[in-house]
Amino acid sequence: MTSCRRNRKLTMAVSGCLIIAVMALTVGLCVGLGGDTDAPEEQQRFTIDHEANTFMLDGQPFRYVSGSL
Repeated sequence: MTSCRRNRKLTMAVSGCLIIAVMALTVGLCVGLGGDTDAPEEQQRFTIDHEANTFMLDGQPFRYVSGSL
């Protein structure tokens, strides 16, 4: 019975450490992936002109060609 209790305490301790580690990593990722909010936003260079039915890159019509052999 004593070894069973010891194993149970060890399992609970490891589980607690694992939960704390996962929570710390989650918080770290959320903070790290938040990015720099003070940085100026980059202007979007790619748009779609629905009236002319064309793609625009830096204000100029852009044509892309795809295909296969």
